[in-house]
Amino acid sequence: MKFFSSNREMKLFLTFFFIYAFFVHWSGWNEYSRFALTQAIVENNSIAIDDFYLYTGDRMDYGGHYYSDKQPTLSFLAVPIYGTVKMLNFFFNSDRHLPDSNGIIYTLSDDLGKPIVAPPIYVGFENGFSLVFIVIFLSSLPAAYNVVLLYRLLRFFTNSERHITLVVLLFGLGSLSFPYALLFLPYSLGNLFILVVLLILVSSEYKKISYFMVGVLMALSISCDFIFFIISLSLAYYASSKNCRLIPFLIVGLIIGLTPLLAYNYSISNGMYLKLHGSFLDDDIWYYGGNSSGRRDIPVAISSPELFTPSNFQPWIIVQILFYPYRGALFYHPALLFSFIGLFFMGEKFRKEQITIIIPLLILLVSIPFFIWSWHGGMFFGLRYFTPFTPLLMIPLVFFLDKTNNVGLKGIFYIFLCISVFVNFLGLQNFENVISPDGRYISESYIRSPSDFIPSPLLGHYLPLTLENGPRSRLFENLLDWDGKLDIRDVAYSKGVLSSPYLRKDHIHLASIPGYGFLVLKTKLLPLFVVFSLMLLIWHVEVFTQLKKTRFAKIVFCIVVLFFLVYSFELTDMLYGGGWYPKEKDELGYFRYMKDNATLKLYNGNETTSKVNLQITLWSYERDNVVNLYLNRESIGSYVVSPNGTIASTAFVYLKPGVNLLTLSSQEDCNKPENVLTQGDSPICYSFALRDIKIIPSDDPSFDKGWYPREEDELGNFRYMGNNASFSLHSNDVSVSKVNLRLTLWSHLKDRMLDLYLNGEKTGSYMVSPNGAILSTEIVDLNPGENILTLSPRDACSNHEGTPVTDTPPTCYSFAVRNIEIIPVDDPSFDKGWYPREEDEFGYFTYMGSNASLKFMVDSTSSKQTTLTYLAWGYNGRDELEIYLNNKSLGMFKVLNNNTETLKLQVSPGVNTILFHSTTNCDIPQNVENNSLDTRCLSFAFREINLMN
Repeated sequence: MKFFSSNREMKLFLTFFFIYAFFVHWSGWNEYSRFALTQAIVENNSIAIDDFYLYTGDRMDYGGHYYSDKQPTLSFLAVPIYGTVKMLNFFFNSDRHLPDSNGIIYTLSDDLGKPIVAPPIYVGFENGFSLVFIVIFLSSLPAAYNVVLLYRLLRFFTNSERHITLVVLLFGLGSLSFPYALLFLPYSLGNLFILVVLLILVSSEYKKISYFMVGVLMALSISCDFIFFIISLSLAYYASSKNCRLIPFLIVGLIIGLTPLLAYNYSISNGMYLKLHGSFLDDDIWYYGGNSSGRRDIPVAISSPELFTPSNFQPWIIVQILFYPYRGALFYHPALLFSFIGLFFMGEKFRKEQITIIIPLLILLVSIPFFIWSWHGGMFFGLRYFTPFTPLLMIPLVFFLDKTNNVGLKGIFYIFLCISVFVNFLGLQNFENVISPDGRYISESYIRSPSDFIPSPLLGHYLPLTLENGPRSRLFENLLDWDGKLDIRDVAYSKGVLSSPYLRKDHIHLASIPGYGFLVLKTKLLPLFVVFSLMLLIWHVEVFTQLKKTRFAKIVFCIVVLFFLVYSFELTDMLYGGGWYPKEKDELGYFRYMKDNATLKLYNGNETTSKVNLQITLWSYERDNVVNLYLNRESIGSYVVSPNGTIASTAFVYLKPGVNLLTLSSQEDCNKPENVLTQGDSPICYSFALRDIKIIPSDDPSFDKGWYPREEDELGNFRYMGNNASFSLHSNDVSVSKVNLRLTLWSHLKDRMLDLYLNGEKTGSYMVSPNGAILSTEIVDLNPGENILTLSPRDACSNHEGTPVTDTPPTCYSFAVRNIEIIPVDDPSFDKGWYPREEDEFGYFTYMGSNASLKFMVDSTSSKQTTLTYLAWGYNGRDELEIYLNNKSLGMFKVLNNNTETLKLQVSPGVNTILFHSTTNCDIPQNVENNSLDTRCLSFAFREINLMN
């Protein structure tokens, strides 16, 4: 039999081989169990995996030794691959990390905390490359050739090249053949043996050697996985129906082919007896039925003496296997529904082949309902135990396509074909394994009751991850994020990944576009682009022929290319630099862990420096820690961060035009998670997790330094300050202007004294309560240009709990300021003691405190007479006002409401001062009128004050 009988077969093989090899990955226990046997043979010349048993929970414990619980064929075939990589490593003297030299991850522990399953952090050179080549040569390569074998096989049943192409496309991309061509599992190899057997049996030549080879190949498939025994029974029937006289040769081949498997099991049991591997499963991990030892062991129903009893049979599992959204074979790959229609058509000419396909399906559907704890096939994609039956179901599909002329029915088939392929590409994400609250086994109520209907992981798990990651290629991810280590495991511990199901590198920085931001290439679609390019290279003749023939093909081709170009590029104003782990997600959204130090690049698209606040939402790992922030290598603050989370809000900082570098540095060493055990440095070490960073522009230029970002309540906007803060006040006047400053604010948690300074000179001290106050300063001088008003609390700021803190962490508050008003004084004669001007229905008026003064200039060389007129009224019933001129009392005056008073004054040349003095203490409005926001002290109000020569 030729390897390729036509150019088309070679192209089919290359197409599927490159696709499978590009997406290979490594999931967990099942593969580690097989690989542990390979390592034991090469490293220790033994089939006992005692040096590697911790890497997997799929293991047997017998006679004081640990063994793989899997059939050995795949492990035996991996020996030369692993040995070759080991030899190359020896010759090239590569930096070699032994699997147990740099730490392990506790994925399962006993009640005392001792690890019972702990894969390695580093896979090292030998293991890293071995994992890749073993999967490619023992899964991807045979799976790709299975497509070629199916292509040949279908030619015995139809002459339609188009229908054959559709079926092999469904088999290669839209069936369970796809996900299991990417893993170190036996199904691709077992299907290879089964397809060769089918090709031998459907041919017209029946020879002794052919039947002998059929027996050997059937035995090899059983040695790959016991489930192929069901298919072998059916194939034995088919072989006997072809030529029953040659069956003895088939049996001889079967016995010889099974000899390595029998010898392997015999050596484990020391010649005492042969039992199924489940009898020796490690009881630290597994238990049978409901007989748990009290630990959170994983239930199994394999090799139990009571397994095939009527009480164990659960007929509802048959419906679950086929139709349920949790891994139902026809739910995941609905195009297979048409195989059952095709089975009906097969009976006309191919009755024996029809029965050969029906027999194993019936056996499967009858036997698996006894396996109540494991019908779903463990932590994999889709119904794993259904995979060996996939090649058989492809044969009836060509009969459906040949015999059905209903356009609508065929249209549904094409839709289901697309869905089946799409579902498989969803499965390129990290596998889900949660179908019960503890995530490790199926709840009994779910097995026994049709009402316990769980949602589909396709929609709840795989689709959201695909939208985030695109189709994942672990090989390609390693190249994009190359650090000298090759790790295709779904959870790549050697890359510092502990649990994240997201891409390790989700973008490639291409350039910085002036005025716009960072231009990045998103990596989520790059695997599709690579696959598309490879397919174009292989099928370029056929593709360009179609492009020349039809306009529709041109349109589709252009849409695909345009979609990639538009969707793959993005402009952003923030990039994660070094020091970050892949993003993760919880109920509040996405976040990233960092190690000791990490960087972010922030882009300022303005042509000038921007004044902003940075608001960073983060939490520390396990214990309180201090994060030091640096902007463009200059310190912008240190913040205490707790495991419960903190919003670190900086004071105003300045972003220069273009790229700015923000560095987060942990003051303490990072922490290794408790399930990470290392010798020396570990790639998995967390200090902080960052959820979000906001750049808040300063929309009020008067706020200067020491302010936290703006907040909002039902009354409007406000800002908190720490121990000190300042306003920048700008005056456009060419000379000094007299103003009042009015601040609306409140104190954090307790009463505090606030000192105000304008341009370094103290303007007053004020007691402020948590209930709030309106502070109105005396008349102050505002210089032309920039003026700085400083707010300085006498008591240290405090955090949310009220504990005094002196190093200004992000939650250290003293006052909150709602707004500040600059109120010009219209009459320059107003001096000290006056509150800002107010207005009522009669016009403007001004309150004074206990004392208030007027200053005015007399331009003469000698004293002169001046008339002072004023209209005033007393606050809260006052009516006696004492007036001074240049520190000399002019007497006590009665103040009558709505009465203008006139006073003759003899003033001196130069500056003169008139002082109004209340004979009784002023009143604070909040004490009289219960106005909690007004803390002025009032005595008299003046509506009109005039000086006339």
